[in-house]
Amino acid sequence: MQLSIPGMMVWYQKFEYAIGHWLQKATEHMIGCVLCSPGCFSLFRGRALMDDSVMRKYTTVSNRARHYVQYDQGEDRWLCTLLLKRGYRVEYSAASDAYTHAPEGFGEFYNQRRRWVPSTLANIMDVLEDYKITVKINDNISMLYILYQMMLMLGTVVGPGTIFLMLVGALSAAFGMSNGWALIKLAYVLTAIYALLMCAVAVALALNIMEEGLLTPSSLFLFATAASFIITAMLHPQEFWCLPTGLVYYLVVPSMYLLLQIYSCYNLNDVSWGTRDVPVKKSKEVGHLQIFIK
Repeated sequence: MQLSIPGMMVWYQKFEYAIGHWLQKATEHMIGCVLCSPGCFSLFRGRALMDDSVMRKYTTVSNRARHYVQYDQGEDRWLCTLLLKRGYRVEYSAASDAYTHAPEGFGEFYNQRRRWVPSTLANIMDVLEDYKITVKINDNISMLYILYQMMLMLGTVVGPGTIFLMLVGALSAAFGMSNGWALIKLAYVLTAIYALLMCAVAVALALNIMEEGLLTPSSLFLFATAASFIITAMLHPQEFWCLPTGLVYYLVVPSMYLLLQIYSCYNLNDVSWGTRDVPVKKSKEVGHLQIFIK
């Protein structure tokens, strides 16, 4: 890669490209066909590209949601998918060298991968949906290759969850906390961050009302929600002073409706009561338990 500014993102991509070609591209080459040959690293035969079923479909204008993801977000992967399904073989040559400019900033890198990830899933799904026909047409594609692509698909889907579990385990090992308490402390920190974000949302909403008036959709939604709370509070005058605490409720809405749901699902295996737990200590008499209730 031709990179003018050294930095963390540069080093990350160098290693990522290296292991991607050493392992994934080499594996695909050995058991079938390279599913994605990046444009900057590719050399195609004109005869294969001019195949009607390749170029005609490759130049199709997107008109469906899936097309925009599969056709336009990763055109090199889409081209390789078309070649593969027409019986052609895309090979990997470890002896060849190529140079390209890669993202050098964090934001640019994230935007690039925001395109690549959905495109990768869409093209793998396309191959798997018609795998029986593809295996018949392309002699280089075997069931082992299809199984390998299924494993890649599964790994992409469950990968984030796997990393999350590793992080939880690392927190537990590093700080001596049970998984449940590690999650609670993480949720505590994220709740504080989300509360600050909700303050920013409130300020932005107030500025929006000042600039665009009271009849915008966001303003009307805010007024309708607030009115429902105020009216119900007025109908219960003895509890009217519960209304000011709604400010705290507003700040922790992201935590309660996002983080709490994740925490609850993750700890389905924990059947303890969680509150008012009774500490149990062994008494001096062997075989007896003495219960202390605080």
